[in-house]
Amino acid sequence: MTSQSSLGTSLRTRSVASGAALQIDLGDQFLNYDVADGLKERVKKLLGEQLADGHRTFLLNLEKVGLIDSCGVGLLIAAHHQVVAEGGVLAIVGACPFVMKVLRMMRLDKFLALFPDQERAVRALVDTV
Repeated sequence: MTSQSSLGTSLRTRSVASGAALQIDLGDQFLNYDVADGLKERVKKLLGEQLADGHRTFLLNLEKVGLIDSCGVGLLIAAHHQVVAEGGVLAIVGACPFVMKVLRMMRLDKFLALFPDQERAVRALVDTV
């Protein structure tokens, strides 16, 4: 963790794996319409800035998220598309069993890179980049 910045109460970034990846921590318990609608634009802007600065490996930490709805899923898909379109990779890390169940039920585990924790994501993504 070489740098850390706060972008409001529900979004935090930090460098991981000696700067090889940028982790985005979502701090809200709910990733539903009330939260995701406003958060989606902030995530899009943050990813755009980081992609422009040359970052290509991102970890989206859902450790604190306990509930997700279709708007939250839309946020994850939009973030994934944005990063992949620029030649990067986005991994979802730390999702609780309920969130993982929702993502698997929607078959997004075939589409999104899902990891139980930061350490495994870093090993899988950073060590292969």
